Parts: sequence; C-alpha cells; structure tokens
Amino acid sequence: MSDKIPANVAVIDVRSATEYANGHIKGAINIEAGKLSATEFAAKLPKGKVVIMNCSAGGRSMEAFLKLKNAKVDVSKIFYFDANIKCDKSGTCEIKVNEPLG
Repeated sequence: MSDKIPANVAVIDVRSATEYANGHIKGAINIEAGKLSATEFAAKLPKGKVVIMNCSAGGRSMEAFLKLKNAKVDVSKIFYFDANIKCDKSGTCEIKVNEPLG
C-alpha cells in the first residue's frame, strides 16, 4: 500500500498551525477551519478534488464538515476522519478509528 495521497485527493488538517507543526499526515494541507466562516473555509479548499478532513480526535473535522453542510456547500466529495490521529514530525501516524464501520 502506498503512503502517498492520490492526486485526486486532498487531506486537510483543520487543527491550529501549532498543532500541525508538531506532527501531521504527510502531504496534508493545514487550514484552521475553526477561525473561518463556512464561506472562507470553502474558498480555501482545493477545487476538483475529494477532500478528507482530519484533526486529532475527529471532533473538529466533524464540526468543519457540518459547518460546510449547514452553509449549503456541496459536500458530496468532502469527508472527515472520525478517528484519533497522532502523528510525529516525520509524518509517521497512529490512527485509531473512534467507531468501527459495519
């Protein structure tokens, strides 16, 4: 399995710049969603890609998703990790899913 993000996918780390600097998924883009309106956040998201948002425990990425959805942004290609994600500065991550899927 490749550890590279596919070209048609963008991983968006919605945490603060400080948290991002302390470790993140390799190739993830940092956009602190909590400081932006839904319109501002949507404008910063890469166009034409599947977007997967993450944070450290799933709460902020879910909030970012709901912020977009509630503002009537098309979220058909936007997803979020519901997981505890801990990465070191080298980009090595441990991911524990909060609620296993079916």
